[in-house]
Amino acid sequence: MNYKNALQELSSFNMSRINLGLDAISNAAKILGNPHLGYKTVHIAGTNGKGSVACLTSHILSCAGFKVGMYSSPHLCDVRERIRIWENGKSVLISQKDFSEYFFKIKNLDLTYFEVLTIMAFLYFKDQGVDFAIIETGLGGRLDATNILENKLSVITNISFDHMDFLGNGLSKIAHEKFGIIKKGNTVISGIRQKKLQLELVKFCKVSNASCELLDRKKIKNVCVDNFGMSFDFVLEDLKIKKIFIPSQGLYQVENACLALLVVSKLVSGLSLVALREAISNFYWEGRMDSVAFAGKELVFEGAHNLDGVKFLEKKLKQEKEKPVIVLGILKDKAYKQMISRLAPYASTIFINTSFYKERSVDAEILRKECLRYCDKVFLKEDINELLEYIKNFNCRKVYVTGSLYLVGRVKVFVQERHS
Repeated sequence: MNYKNALQELSSFNMSRINLGLDAISNAAKILGNPHLGYKTVHIAGTNGKGSVACLTSHILSCAGFKVGMYSSPHLCDVRERIRIWENGKSVLISQKDFSEYFFKIKNLDLTYFEVLTIMAFLYFKDQGVDFAIIETGLGGRLDATNILENKLSVITNISFDHMDFLGNGLSKIAHEKFGIIKKGNTVISGIRQKKLQLELVKFCKVSNASCELLDRKKIKNVCVDNFGMSFDFVLEDLKIKKIFIPSQGLYQVENACLALLVVSKLVSGLSLVALREAISNFYWEGRMDSVAFAGKELVFEGAHNLDGVKFLEKKLKQEKEKPVIVLGILKDKAYKQMISRLAPYASTIFINTSFYKERSVDAEILRKECLRYCDKVFLKEDINELLEYIKNFNCRKVYVTGSLYLVGRVKVFVQERHS
């Protein structure tokens, strides 16, 4: 079976079907010899920052000489983005040949779309002989398919409102769903900001006989931003690391980098400063303050897909010298009115697009009417080729594509096709 056949058959699995429970994937793992028990793992849950922390952790470990498997979701342009191997500071996606072979080994095990890809990753990482696997949860934590992992360090990046229909309406309920990845005796690293939730996490870890370390933001100093990215100092245990450079203007990435440094310090003794600096200075994570040139304009892909993510983007928009254009689409399970109230006032023009995931998106006309409360120029552009052609001839310098990672991925595919 070839890759095209594998993709066609995978697409027949309902991507929206969510199985919150571990029975199916536990049974599948048992049939396949429990591949996830064959290596050390870092398991990452949280509302935002999971992918960035996974990428940074993988990159640092690979620069230090380790072979690292990384599993993340969702993908932007290519489903193979979810399963990759890091070595010597470079990441390589699972090949089309391997993807096909592993898919056809697993496809008849009665799993959901996400469960199939998860068990594929676990098996692939075992066969590749990785030293570490860095695994990002899909939704929540406690009942997420990735939570069959045992030999692990657990990371909770942060907690805010998202997926309330599955995880609950209160921050404490959401937090405890994510705390569910913590197993007895784990080491836990967290970037949670809210004092109440920090105390709840510490209590949860005590009951689970797990050690817990919270990111101390007082140890992050001298953050400087320029046109190329940011530099900062960080105190890691007894070591003060000065002028760490990260090529991103997303301020949240400084905290993500520090979380990754804490994680690696628990996994590896005698951390190489050369490896650390090389990894962070070459950091790149698609769809997060990710800029490309397009028709003489700067096209910025920012996957802010919930209220917490939008708050960071709002700070960036406030700093713009002239109001940019925003391309916007938001899923139904998000706080779209609050998100729009923080984005639309800073836009000169807004183009609404919901073609990326019609059944799960807020209706385009509803988004348009809500945006009109804050911005006079709001248009529906559901055909992405037409949208890009319009932007190409539009009088503006900068365009942000945001509101959903699915939208970011869809537009990126069309832009890449035009460049090729």
